[in-house]
Amino acid sequence: MGIRAEHLALAPTGQGVRTTVALVEHLGDVCIGYLKLDGVNELLHVKFPSRRLDNLAKGMALNITAQADDVMAFNAHGQRISV
Repeated sequence: MGIRAEHLALAPTGQGVRTTVALVEHLGDVCIGYLKLDGVNELLHVKFPSRRLDNLAKGMALNITAQADDVMAFNAHGQRISV
């Protein structure tokens, strides 16, 4: 499964998937957030316009969501498949 960082969106408290901010890169017009998801070893990356998350900081709880159309599936050989 895969999803592009810019296709993830903020979800209201109690909705979506709860994550914890591990690291933030403020890059001018965008912020790249590296999020910890319970039970997952790798960090999840999100990309948001800076004006929406100028106060994003390490340790913050953040709920995220995605549209089903933006999620991609791959087979064992790394080829994209339809779901």
